[in-house]
Amino acid sequence: MNFIRENILKILLVVGVLIVLIIVLIACSGSGTTGKASSYPKMEENLKNAATRYLKSHSDLLPTEEGKIVQVQMDSIYTKKQMDKVTAVDDSSVKCDGYVNVSYRLDNNDEKNYRVVPHIKCADKYETEELYMHILKNEDIVTEYDGLYQVGNEYIFKGEEPNNYLQIGNNLYRIMSIDENNYIKIITAKKPYVNTLWDDRYNQNTGKEDGINDYYRSRMREALKKYYIDEDSYSTLEKDVFVKHSICVGKRSESNKEISKTEECSMTMDEDYLSLPILYDFFIASADKNCKTIYDDTCRNYNYLASLTIMPTLTASKENTNLVFEIGDTAMLSKASRNRKAAVVTYITNVIYSSGKGTLESPYIIK
Repeated sequence: MNFIRENILKILLVVGVLIVLIIVLIACSGSGTTGKASSYPKMEENLKNAATRYLKSHSDLLPTEEGKIVQVQMDSIYTKKQMDKVTAVDDSSVKCDGYVNVSYRLDNNDEKNYRVVPHIKCADKYETEELYMHILKNEDIVTEYDGLYQVGNEYIFKGEEPNNYLQIGNNLYRIMSIDENNYIKIITAKKPYVNTLWDDRYNQNTGKEDGINDYYRSRMREALKKYYIDEDSYSTLEKDVFVKHSICVGKRSESNKEISKTEECSMTMDEDYLSLPILYDFFIASADKNCKTIYDDTCRNYNYLASLTIMPTLTASKENTNLVFEIGDTAMLSKASRNRKAAVVTYITNVIYSSGKGTLESPYIIK
């Protein structure tokens, strides 16, 4: 007893140190990058952080092409022993698997900005949802009125007010379609628009400076490339999720009345982030069953793109080298040299659904 009384401070100090060590060990095992997370978003964050560190020493796994996505499995990032600790938040008997999608874009200084997007699946307890997955799971496929239609191997929003609003940063977009590879095509829903002309070069065929309708070398393409580079145009998140994609630059015959993209997509290019809608995009968005050709006035009915009023398109005339198609009451031809306010089209991929219902009041939000 005398020993205890004489050494009580030392004993308390030792006990206190042991308690602190136990607390630290528990915290490290429970909240580290491979421990049991307190929520699924935290689990995703842990995986992203672990993958980022892992890829710094495994650069051979990084994508070698801008915009290309490579997938790195969770079990490559964590050891087998650590993997056993990744379990469902509310049930430690349910193991979670996952991966990260990795891509990069070049900034204005040609430096690579990598994007690491985690995906978690814990049996039937939880699964990370990409935006396209959420839309296809929650939007009924319809054949009339507003909604999501299946057209060939694509899913296309049609109608006057389908649930296709998307907010990225401060900019509002409308989702146009989801293609067979799950790339999402979007268009500016309101300002800002790009204000420029399609082209104003001297045209030898007309003997005037009324433009040449070769999109690849057009003023419109130049303007869109400059607009993308401008630091004030888009947020970091927007530039992270915008991807280069195959766009249709084929010319269309003026006598072709079909609502078809066969001619437009007979030629493609995949070098740019931004483009314009093609003629087909406007007409396929109408839910009016009387919209059967590109010259039918009814195509503006039940068509959310009609709110953009006169809309220049990427589609050029096959017969006249100075003419391009635009949307007015129907499809119209105008000189390439005419000044326009253009609604911009781009593609996004590798984006996780965060919230929203796709309405104007509650647009989809991504992360």
